[in-house]
Amino acid sequence: MRCQFIITILLCMILAPYVSAQTEGRAPPGCLERDVEDISNSISVDSGICWKINLGSLQPGDVYDVDINIINDAVDMLFFDQNSIQSYDLGQSYRNIFDNKSSTEDALGGYNFHWKVPSSINPKVWYLVLDNLAHDGDQGLGDQGGITSQISLDFTKLQDSYWTPYHDVMSVSSNSFETLLSGDDLKLDSGTTVVLTAWALEGVGDVYLQTKQMHDLYVSGGVGQLYITTTEMQSISSSDSTTWVVPEELENQELVLIVDNTDNPVGGGDGSQDIRMTVRVQLAPPISPVISYDNSGVTSIGVGLNLNSMNTPNLLDQIETMSWDFDLEVDSNGDSIFDNDADGEGWEVVGLWDSPGEKTITLTATSRVQQTSKVTSIITVEDIVSPTAIISSSGQVISDGWKTGLNQDIAFSCGDSTDDYSVDTCIWTLDGTLYDQNSSIVLSWANIGTHTLVLTVADSSGNSNSISKVIAVDDSSIPVLDQSKLELLPDSAVEGSPLEFSVSAIDAYDQSYQLRYYWDLDPTFDSDGNGDAKDDPNFIGSNVEITFEQTGRNDVVLTVFDQSGNKDSHAFTVNVAAQSEPTDIFAILIVVLFVGVLTMAISMIGYRRWQKNIAVELLTGRGLSQSEAKEHISMVSQKMKVPIFAPAAVIAGLKSEEPVVTSEDRAKQAEKSQYESIYGAQNQDPNAGFAPSSFAPQSFAPQPVARQFSQGSQAAANAALAMFAEDETETIIESRVEEQSQPAIEAKVNSGGIELPQSIKSKITKPEEVIPEQSKQVIDDSRQITCPECQYQFRIKIPKGVPQAVVACPKCNSDFGLDFS
Repeated sequence: MRCQFIITILLCMILAPYVSAQTEGRAPPGCLERDVEDISNSISVDSGICWKINLGSLQPGDVYDVDINIINDAVDMLFFDQNSIQSYDLGQSYRNIFDNKSSTEDALGGYNFHWKVPSSINPKVWYLVLDNLAHDGDQGLGDQGGITSQISLDFTKLQDSYWTPYHDVMSVSSNSFETLLSGDDLKLDSGTTVVLTAWALEGVGDVYLQTKQMHDLYVSGGVGQLYITTTEMQSISSSDSTTWVVPEELENQELVLIVDNTDNPVGGGDGSQDIRMTVRVQLAPPISPVISYDNSGVTSIGVGLNLNSMNTPNLLDQIETMSWDFDLEVDSNGDSIFDNDADGEGWEVVGLWDSPGEKTITLTATSRVQQTSKVTSIITVEDIVSPTAIISSSGQVISDGWKTGLNQDIAFSCGDSTDDYSVDTCIWTLDGTLYDQNSSIVLSWANIGTHTLVLTVADSSGNSNSISKVIAVDDSSIPVLDQSKLELLPDSAVEGSPLEFSVSAIDAYDQSYQLRYYWDLDPTFDSDGNGDAKDDPNFIGSNVEITFEQTGRNDVVLTVFDQSGNKDSHAFTVNVAAQSEPTDIFAILIVVLFVGVLTMAISMIGYRRWQKNIAVELLTGRGLSQSEAKEHISMVSQKMKVPIFAPAAVIAGLKSEEPVVTSEDRAKQAEKSQYESIYGAQNQDPNAGFAPSSFAPQSFAPQPVARQFSQGSQAAANAALAMFAEDETETIIESRVEEQSQPAIEAKVNSGGIELPQSIKSKITKPEEVIPEQSKQVIDDSRQITCPECQYQFRIKIPKGVPQAVVACPKCNSDFGLDFS
């Protein structure tokens, strides 16, 4: 324990001097304080003393001109804000917290620079410390005191122009560069003026304005054009300035502004030491408004025209307001200045004009610094809308016009006509003839009638419009119905029977033929839609014939009109009785007629059956059987139209050219024809087979004269006979079926068993032999032959023992020989 105590005492003795020294090093410097406004002359700063000058509460971004002259002895010139000054006041280390770009240690001589208050959220109080002592926190750097120093100070706020994107003192280490502005900060409109100014504070440096491509080449250490010509400021040892205007090819292109402290490009500083300088960039953007419009600047009265100034240069947002004056000839605000009327505000407006012609538009652009610039443009306003013609009059209004009396003046005016601008002329036409061109006219007439008045109005642009009105000139006299004839009007009628009505009236002006009479049969319904239900023209005229279809009470209103529409009316009632029922005579006549027709029909049917039986007897007497006679009668009825009252001879066909042939005669005729086809006729010429065919004449039996009947009688008989003709229908159908069955065409051998001449034999071709199918029951001795002329094929029967024959083609009638051997 004793050893530990001794060791503790020894450590305290060793550390005591060090702790005492540390406590003495943190002692506040105890600077003298003064406000900058109170310094009018130079101040003396003795050795071991510091002055803390209060610069006041400064707004971030404000720029101050600092001009300090120090003589006799160097001092530390340090800038602190209200927060960082506390470390200096407490004697603590401050080297990393004062404003480096504006502060100077071991300062001796003259110093002039522009200092921009650093950015902060709120304004701060700033201090300038003039240190002529060995501060406990200066780490042995800077001035450590010496002799008394004389210092003069001038701290003045500068007013920069609106477009000063950079104005401050800055420092650049050796062999490096500092970018001051780039990107959108230096995208400028063509025509923008750029003024660059630099003041050297320490060392020698360069200032260059570059395009983005030049800057990239500069950073890469390449060789070429590294700055925009005429914008460079090289080897700045005191101050320098240059002015440049942005050309069109660099409009809205990114530019870069740098401070160079290298030995490249050639001609500038060598970059061997650190530099400090003040750089100011001032811009003067163009205030050049540009007017643009739709539809090539053409519009019409009352139709909006879109105007805009969007093509105006404004990359720096230099334009604050746009004001539009739509018409240079109109002073709408009454200040005697014709181009400053605020008819529209903004970058886009819609112009409206109420008169035609060329209009001068004035656009005034006002910049952020209240600099103004004006531009004008001419647009055209057309009048394409026609005026509206309106006739006003003192006359009595009627449908589509006015009414006036005889010899009464009636005035007309076009003053109520309208136009989107103005009505220039009024032209009056009366009944198709030009009458006047004044704004008003007065008319009168001595006779009644209807006249047409046309007004045509036109504006200054030639647009016109017309309106037509009717003027009715009437008399005031009223027609009067003749009371004596009204008393004679019938008051009763029979349903469906016409009834005559006759009236008359007189008028003081109109003739009787000029009056119109309307008979209204339904006074409760306005059929003509004129608003009066009692003057409808169901019948017209002074003498009418009316048929009433409705029984009972029928109300009638008679109205007479003159040419002027004056009228007189009379209402009366007609009682209509129902029509009487018709008698039964007509029904009796119909029954009698039906009985007569039926009796006649039965008589005709009996007569026809009687004559038909006689016709059968006539035919059986000529050798026909009963069935053949009926068949012959059916055939006759098919081939000719047999009258209803035809006699038996006509029904039997004895009057027609058709011969009566029995079945026995037909059998004999068929047998004879077959024999002649094989052996030829008895009186036939040996060469008859080569001769053209001939036809035998036919004989006809004499025809008896039939009894004639009228067409009306025959038609009635036919109608009655149709009801009883079923028994004949079946016979007629059977007869027609037999006629439709035609025998097959069969060629006949024209010659047989005769030796033919050699010349004919040479032409005979052997026919193609067609072997028919053999039947067990029927032996077919016919052959199929092909005509050598028309190639028609047909069959013939070959008589036994005939080696050769001449055959006639049934189609083309040509003869040719055949050899059957």
